[in-house]
Amino acid sequence: MIPSAPASAESGKPPCGAGADGISRPNGPLFHRLQAYLYQTSTVTSPEAELPSSSGGASPELERILKLPAFESLGEAIQSRRAFWSGSSLPYERAKQRKYARLANQLWDRIQSRDWYYLSDLLAETRMDNRPVMRVLRRWSDAGIIELRNLTPGSSRKHAIEYGFRRLLPSSVPLPEILYRQNRKEYLEESAKWQNDR
Repeated sequence: MIPSAPASAESGKPPCGAGADGISRPNGPLFHRLQAYLYQTSTVTSPEAELPSSSGGASPELERILKLPAFESLGEAIQSRRAFWSGSSLPYERAKQRKYARLANQLWDRIQSRDWYYLSDLLAETRMDNRPVMRVLRRWSDAGIIELRNLTPGSSRKHAIEYGFRRLLPSSVPLPEILYRQNRKEYLEESAKWQNDR
């Protein structure tokens, strides 16, 4: 008969069998031989979890621009994005922010020069929906990275909305990471502001 682990431990012999004490021996020779074949997990962080210093992973040129008084609102927009990702935002809010960030990157790649671009031309080229593009352009305007002009003649209900815009940052500067997601109150305030600016 094979002695149980407690009985063999009392007699001074190493435990025998598959008891909890005999399964894991981190100091045993077999453990050291298998160490090279064991999978080591590493912590994977998402891009949103990596919160850079002050400018959202900015290039040195953007860091320099953020120190200028004219781009104070851009610094605030970057900080609000950092607060959003470090705070307790809901999964659907994070998904919406990612969606708008992807759209913003696509638009930013299309406006490389400081020439004037027009919303109708951009929508015709890309076949994107008007509302998400308008949100991105308005956020950029609020952050001070583009100049945005409302060119819609008369009431927007009777005419197609038209905006002209041009970038204010040099073409060597990548798109700053800002917050695009809005709650209902922010959306209504922004809509009222842009209606009053007409």
